[in-house]
Amino acid sequence: MALYEISQKINDDINEIIRTDSDFNQSITLQELIADLKNKKAKNPIGTAVAVFRDADKNKNGKLTYEEIRNWAITKNSKAIDDALAKEVNDILRAMDKDNDSTVTAGEMLDYYIKQGLKLNDAYEMTKTYFDQVDKDSDGVLTVCEFKKFIGADLQAPSQ
Repeated sequence: MALYEISQKINDDINEIIRTDSDFNQSITLQELIADLKNKKAKNPIGTAVAVFRDADKNKNGKLTYEEIRNWAITKNSKAIDDALAKEVNDILRAMDKDNDSTVTAGEMLDYYIKQGLKLNDAYEMTKTYFDQVDKDSDGVLTVCEFKKFIGADLQAPSQ
């Protein structure tokens, strides 16, 4: 599954749970989630709701905040996210990494953009912008880790 599709699935999961916020207080109680699952004729609404709360309610206050729901959905899909990120980074490396060292230099990226038909000035600006955003240690080399952090930035749950 592509990263975009996974992101869309996560957003759908989040929106589905957020819709259970019947009193619009920006948090969901166990009772709200059970009621919603019952309305949807879920197979085991109580068991499902309890499982979601067990995994998502990190501060154990009996309410799910939107942030807890987001983190739960990301964690639930972490394997798919990791697989999709690896594929996207490998695709980038396959296209740009000419010396096969699993990194991309500014020169390699510039050459790639020029071969894609960009004018030299445009290719330079694109490369500079990309490096400004992605090369966090400013060493002039984009690593697999830097690509993954940049590409998957919206799909990262905080460390536990």
